[in-house]
Amino acid sequence: MKIGTFMHQLFVMQDQLGCENLSGVLARPELAGLQCVDADSRHFEVRPIVKIKQQLDDAGIAVSSMYCDIRLDAIKAKGPYALSDEIDTHLERCAMLDTNIFMPVPLFNGDVSREDKQAQILDFLHLCVERSPAYGVTTVLENFSRQDSTIATIEDMKFYLDRIPELQYVLDTGSFWISQSCEAYDACVALLDRTIHVHLKDPVPVDVNPPKTLFGRGFDHAVVGEGILPIRKIIAELDNAGYDGTLSIELITNNEPLLKTQKSIHNLQQLI
Repeated sequence: MKIGTFMHQLFVMQDQLGCENLSGVLARPELAGLQCVDADSRHFEVRPIVKIKQQLDDAGIAVSSMYCDIRLDAIKAKGPYALSDEIDTHLERCAMLDTNIFMPVPLFNGDVSREDKQAQILDFLHLCVERSPAYGVTTVLENFSRQDSTIATIEDMKFYLDRIPELQYVLDTGSFWISQSCEAYDACVALLDRTIHVHLKDPVPVDVNPPKTLFGRGFDHAVVGEGILPIRKIIAELDNAGYDGTLSIELITNNEPLLKTQKSIHNLQQLI
């Protein structure tokens, strides 16, 4: 298994450290052991993708996946080909980044019924899995904790995975705890046969002025291995299942991100 992190956090570190570019961040000894990053397609709407890729290459860092928010109703309203064009834009970025995992997060701006959401998401995912092989990419679906989400629970995931055999799964370890949708450990090991990428979110409850609140539950992102989830047991189950992909540290914080990422890398190195 490889250790990764979110590219967003590298940009936070870059700003805090006053580095000219990501090369200065990636050269920091605290990030020794980091092997890859998850990129957000929105990064490349404001930053030159070629330069970012070169800086990652120079540091020996691969792009493990690229994710993006897709506002299905808003994009469809632009015309009959808008959604197809949007998908191609992101897949072209995947190809430029040499990543083989495309992680779209289907969202809605308007008030859409659960049944309509499921139908639109199914159509969208069918389109993604149809187009992504031409770019050497696999489309994946991540469990996503939002109160209006139809991709929050194991049952939600099975609804789409059962209907689209080519679709694969991204495990977000913390979303089940945040959404209180099911027992977090059981959920994390329920779909190992379809799991090809992992986001290691290790939340910690926060009761007073929580920085984040979902489903009425206040939480913060902890150093991986120091939050509320049994990360050691989850990684052992992944290992037993033959998982050899990336463990991507999902640590979204402006408070000492470099130090906390260093601690997360160290904790993971003890477990893999």
